[in-house]
Amino acid sequence: YKANWSTEPVVRITPRALAPRKQAPSSVKVYSNCPQVELLVNGVSVGTAKPDEFKICRWENVSLRPGPNRIEAVGQSGATPVQDSWQWTLDQSAR
Repeated sequence: YKANWSTEPVVRITPRALAPRKQAPSSVKVYSNCPQVELLVNGVSVGTAKPDEFKICRWENVSLRPGPNRIEAVGQSGATPVQDSWQWTLDQSAR
């Protein structure tokens, strides 16, 4: 909700569940009030998105590799980067 009511720049990856993921192509959702957000998976850009009217950016069919995956979202507030990161683990038996 903070992305909708705060003037403070926000970038927040969700969901933040610690349970292993079962599907390699995953959906990633980021709440942000920045004009644009870039998504990186294991250091590689998946692309940029602009938040919708609910301050949500979405990426579909994001490829994860078996084991741990670092998910990063980076927005800009003026010259200052605003970012969030999280680790998702793909259950290797899910391939």
